[in-house]
Amino acid sequence: MAENFTVVAADLRGVGASDKPPTGYDAATLADDMAGLMTQLGHDDFAVAGYDLGMIVGYALAAGHRDRVTRLAVAEGL
Repeated sequence: MAENFTVVAADLRGVGASDKPPTGYDAATLADDMAGLMTQLGHDDFAVAGYDLGMIVGYALAAGHRDRVTRLAVAEGL
């Protein structure tokens, strides 16, 4: 995929090497985190792929940022 697209694979809040704040683990907040990251990286619109927990966040991202998400592919939620 990276041969044809810019791929951003970010750790969600509290996952992997990311910070672990005491709150903010709901899907809407995690989706807003990802939208903010894409803004910081200079992407006005973008496609989203989500797997497992990423499915829930990807759906929330597409629902909450309809003007920015051009495509959504999700699989195997929790």
